[in-house]
Amino acid sequence: MLSISYNLFMFSVVRRTYVIIEDKDYIGSMGASIGSFQNYVWNFDTIEQALEFAIKLLDEPRFGNPHLKQHAIDLLSRKFMFEHGGEMIMIGMTLENDDYEEYRKNTLH
Repeated sequence: MLSISYNLFMFSVVRRTYVIIEDKDYIGSMGASIGSFQNYVWNFDTIEQALEFAIKLLDEPRFGNPHLKQHAIDLLSRKFMFEHGGEMIMIGMTLENDDYEEYRKNTLH
């Protein structure tokens, strides 16, 4: 599915999501909660494992619309990325630190 000329270490699923934090001292017009975007990363040995996990991340109410969920699965399967309303799920390759120079040679535009 993916072929790169340098050593592949593993695959990572990255999730950017908005996390609501209760703050009893915060007085807001819409309620007593604030939050921020947080990034989470999980590592897997194969692209298939990473894709399976990324699809599991869609099992929550914000992706409850069946058409949206199917669209997300299609994008994750083909482009390894899905974004909706600031929420983002991506699948990427995790490389060894010493692969940076090889990476740069292959990605310079």
